[in-house]
Amino acid sequence: MNLRYDILENTGFSYDDLVNLLHIAFHERTKQGLYFSCYNFTVDDYKRNTKGGTTFIAYDPDNHELYGMLALTPRRDEEGILYGNHEYLAVLPASQHSGVATKLFQLCEKKCIEMNASYILSDTAIGAKSSVRYHLKQGFQIIGYEAFSNTNYYSYIFKKSLPPNSDLNGGLSGWRLLKAYIIFRLKFHVHKKPTLLYRIYLRFLNLILK
Repeated sequence: MNLRYDILENTGFSYDDLVNLLHIAFHERTKQGLYFSCYNFTVDDYKRNTKGGTTFIAYDPDNHELYGMLALTPRRDEEGILYGNHEYLAVLPASQHSGVATKLFQLCEKKCIEMNASYILSDTAIGAKSSVRYHLKQGFQIIGYEAFSNTNYYSYIFKKSLPPNSDLNGGLSGWRLLKAYIIFRLKFHVHKKPTLLYRIYLRFLNLILK
């Protein structure tokens, strides 16, 4: 197998091919009871969520088969700082743990540095152990927790600072990470439904803003 790595536009692959790979790769997660939203993506869903971004792919030119993909979308945070949003990493099950994901990330990181992004942001389910290991291996740090409305799991929020801002908003220290987790758990039940305390807070906030 002679894999090549490039951006989607430089190859003969289509968005249909990308979405098909997402469905195949994330089917394994559904067996774990983790329902990633991209498992049910249509081509329009993918285009909408990655608008203005770049999709890196791993493919075999000899048999024209797609083996892996990773999307990078430039975004700005609340302070106006440019960062790269890392998402939709998918590798064919038979090719996992073979370095495909790492090589795709290297392209992603290089692109972020070229566009002068200060950091890369990503997230994944806490229970997706292989994905968590991948993020840590690539130098990401866990900076928080989240519960998204379209998923059925808690997520780690990952961040990797980039040179020349290697110390910019680094990972949370142990006590800050614990604090973030406690606050998160006060807000949500295990199944991501808001706690009574948080519902009261939201109601109060809504009355103030009216």
